[in-house]
Amino acid sequence: MNKLEEEEEEEEEEEEEEEEEEEEEEEEEEERRVTRRGRGSYVYVKEMELNYKISSQQGHFTLPTTWMPQDAAGRQRVAVVAVFGRSGLDAGGCKAGALETMVGQQIISRDLTAPVDVDQNVLTGVHGYYDIARRTVYLHLTAAYDTATLVRSLEKMKALLQEK
Repeated sequence: MNKLEEEEEEEEEEEEEEEEEEEEEEEEEEERRVTRRGRGSYVYVKEMELNYKISSQQGHFTLPTTWMPQDAAGRQRVAVVAVFGRSGLDAGGCKAGALETMVGQQIISRDLTAPVDVDQNVLTGVHGYYDIARRTVYLHLTAAYDTATLVRSLEKMKALLQEK
């Protein structure tokens, strides 16, 4: 090998090493960062790449959604923040208070006088908010572990038992 070929080979090796380092950095960025919040709530943050555009408009949605893949165009990187865990009766089933304080805006639409509606078959519900400016999808899980939802379910069971 002549000197020119050796230099080219060294450059290729350096480029491969740089690419591997970049890939490792990207993988580290995509790993979950978990932050524990009060009363057993957790906030999971994970960056992910979607092969479609979630929505052309910012706003609230409920899963499952009626959105169809043909409504999308292109690829888009977004951060997904999921909030789940237990919440107190006074919270109305909402655990996102700390997150909303951090972001500086109301993310989860809710009425604190009534718990979030949940599917009575599985006792869970997922509500979300897509923030175009921050390229972030916020998901909020409400389940039977939320005191307000549990109380509501018990009241329904009591009414059913009284009917029988």
